[in-house]
Amino acid sequence: MSSLSDKIIDWSKSLPYWEQSALQKIIDGVEFTRPVYTELLGYLLEDAGLKEPAGKRPTLNISQKIEASVLQPSQNRYLKRMFGVQNVNALASGQELSFSPNLTVIYGNNGSGKSGYARIIGNTAFTRGDKQVLMDVTKQYDPSLPQTVCFEIEDDNGSKTIEHHLGQQCYEMDMFHVFDSTSARVHLTKQNTLSFVPAGLQYLTQLAEVTDVVRSRLSQEVEKRRQQNHFIDHFSEDTEVKTVISNLNAQTDIVALRKMSNLSNQESARLETIDKGITSFQTQNVLEEIKQIELKISDLQKLITKLETLAKALDQEKIQSINEQISEWAERNTLVSSLSRKSTNIGTDIAIGTSLWLQFVESAHQLATNGERTEQAYPQSGDVCLLCNQPLSPSAMDHIERLWSILESDALTGFQNLDLQLQNIQAEIDELELDFFNDQLVSYRHLQRYDQNVLVNIQEIIETFASIRQEIILGIINKQPIGSKPAPKFPLDKVNQLIFNLEKEAIQLKETDTRFQVARLKEEKIRLQHRQKLAKLMPDIEKYVNNEIWIVQAESSKTKRSTRHISQQFNALFDELVTQRYIQLFTENLERLNFRASVQVNTRGRKGETLKQIVLQMDESVPTGQVQTEKVLSEGEQKAVALADFLTEVALDEVCSGIVLDDPVTSLDFDWKDLIAPLLVKEASQKQVVILTHDLHFLYCLKEAASNTQGIDLVAHWIEKRDGIPGWIFQNNTPLSEGDYKSTHKAQTYLEQAKQASPELQQTFLQAGFGALRTNYEAFVIFDLFGSVVMRFGERISIDRLKYVYINPDIKDTVIQKVGFLSRYIEGHLHSDAYILQKPTPDLLKQEIDEFNGLKKRHKDYLKEMGTK
Repeated sequence: MSSLSDKIIDWSKSLPYWEQSALQKIIDGVEFTRPVYTELLGYLLEDAGLKEPAGKRPTLNISQKIEASVLQPSQNRYLKRMFGVQNVNALASGQELSFSPNLTVIYGNNGSGKSGYARIIGNTAFTRGDKQVLMDVTKQYDPSLPQTVCFEIEDDNGSKTIEHHLGQQCYEMDMFHVFDSTSARVHLTKQNTLSFVPAGLQYLTQLAEVTDVVRSRLSQEVEKRRQQNHFIDHFSEDTEVKTVISNLNAQTDIVALRKMSNLSNQESARLETIDKGITSFQTQNVLEEIKQIELKISDLQKLITKLETLAKALDQEKIQSINEQISEWAERNTLVSSLSRKSTNIGTDIAIGTSLWLQFVESAHQLATNGERTEQAYPQSGDVCLLCNQPLSPSAMDHIERLWSILESDALTGFQNLDLQLQNIQAEIDELELDFFNDQLVSYRHLQRYDQNVLVNIQEIIETFASIRQEIILGIINKQPIGSKPAPKFPLDKVNQLIFNLEKEAIQLKETDTRFQVARLKEEKIRLQHRQKLAKLMPDIEKYVNNEIWIVQAESSKTKRSTRHISQQFNALFDELVTQRYIQLFTENLERLNFRASVQVNTRGRKGETLKQIVLQMDESVPTGQVQTEKVLSEGEQKAVALADFLTEVALDEVCSGIVLDDPVTSLDFDWKDLIAPLLVKEASQKQVVILTHDLHFLYCLKEAASNTQGIDLVAHWIEKRDGIPGWIFQNNTPLSEGDYKSTHKAQTYLEQAKQASPELQQTFLQAGFGALRTNYEAFVIFDLFGSVVMRFGERISIDRLKYVYINPDIKDTVIQKVGFLSRYIEGHLHSDAYILQKPTPDLLKQEIDEFNGLKKRHKDYLKEMGTK
């Protein structure tokens, strides 16, 4: 059993039954239909005690299930060939690339079309570089033209041909990772997401998704149960019963409510006799008068309260306290301004230390700390300015950190607290009500009628309070001391005497008013009737309250839970199995390249993702962000580090079965190439490797490494730009295969195939035959005419072999004429029908093969005449 499965199994034991059941269904490959989600919801409700168990639950056996499913190897799959390229860059049409299951090398000069083919694969596969594939920009742009390519994929089930439109998803090509110059820069300089997930870990991702759906269904059940409180409609008048009914919820005391609804025999009898008592009273028309007196009393009491509130809020003690705070504010303001200018080194033309300036700094700090960062604070190397979105320089980062230190200083904190206190005091003073006394009030009209002196006195008091309030507000705003003004005296005894007289008058009226007694009896009747209604509604009320209790429990964090525990386990395993493994493999790849520069991979989390970035290991004295990796490493070192990062990603991606590398050794010296070639050949023993290169030395390094590695099938093709058109493919024809063309064996083979082929295929074999024969002439020039003195793709010149070089002018002219003649019949040139005087036929190919062999014999005879071997 794998280590990953052990960890998932141990962790799953801590889950509630419903989540364990969901995990087992995921591992079993169960399709999550509506009935399955209903089953899981039932288990959740049972776990929470919100539903009686439906019966004996199935026994779970996650241990055995997960053991058989974790870390299954990916299906054997490789790219067999690529053909049918249309409207891609300016690539020649009708070309085809075949690929070895192990190692394929495509050799050609710069501009020959290598990157065009690599970009096609990059558009359909995984790459961190540029995926855009253009049309031929030298021709009129026509967006209706389809950009297409055909892939033939080989896997355990056989071959499959796919006609793919570029820009769309091609799942069959997800197996490839592409490395080119654009992706190399991203690998080296950017933060990249660790996107691959080990097999088995996806179960936790699925579990989070499934449990979210179950919780969503639980929320739907909650909404179904949520009801409006219609019981309040049965109670119109205000009573104790109505108050309780208005606030029915999960905390309602049902026992107390039942007790309230239970009328005693005496209370039931009392309810029957109240109506008789009401009719027996003699009504008197003084109830409205009592109501008016009570209104006057209430209004006068409110007047007293408001004046006392003003007196307390605007007394001398309050003014003295505000003056002390203003004085302290001025001292702290001076201190903060001085500290700010010293810390920020900003000229006097900036309003440093002002409230506006501090608000600007605080807003910037809040924006920096309220983002998605989870481990490192802003600013860090690579961050950008919050205002202009430009990369932060070291001095800018240092400046921002000094601003943060000011925000954290005790001086600023004290200043801000004091400023906030003064603002709060100002708001409190400003909110004091001063326009509450006018002729619309009952108390005003009462004083106007019974005591004009008290009325005037109160008006003067209110005006004085208004003046004091204004002085305090201005003092706080301007941060200036507030002058003292004695608080006015309020004629409380006179107002209290008026209230006493009114209360005495009301008591006398109540003692003689029979209608007051009638109102009291009616109130008693309503209270008893409400309790009587409550008794009838109690069964439904109890159901409502129990339902509210169910909802509260269903919505509790203990019942609903969240996916946090799943995410935490996923992140922990991901860090252990991917992040740490990534760092280890990256270090090992650098060691394989004998790379001694101080680079490392840093990782950090962000919203459930893990980001990696290649950084330099610097001396502690070097400020953070002082240097960048791409500015310290040489161009060759940059390419090597980026390649190591790419190979690390490939090693960790379990579904990757092929990689494409476009000029991976550009800017690298011979030593680097000698190291990288065996490394890529080793990759070819584990997955399909396709390399496009213009580097001859690297080509021979790959050949040497492949020949020293058992089981590696190396296929090499040539790509050229002819007549201004890139992308002409010559399969199995590279500097590695020059020796194969010393004889006409290949041309003879194509001739025999052409004789047996249908008319349509015959032309294809004849073109290949003429092309092979043309290459025979090129090999003849290298190996025969020039005696291998100068190998077209060799590094050394064999000077000592010059003594064997003799060239017959007639033979030289024949070679020139024949190469031009044969070029008419190969795929590499396009001619009009009028130019081709004779269509290629098997007889013509045979004739040309015989003439070539005759030419070789003539040259040998000539060398013998000249006295050479």
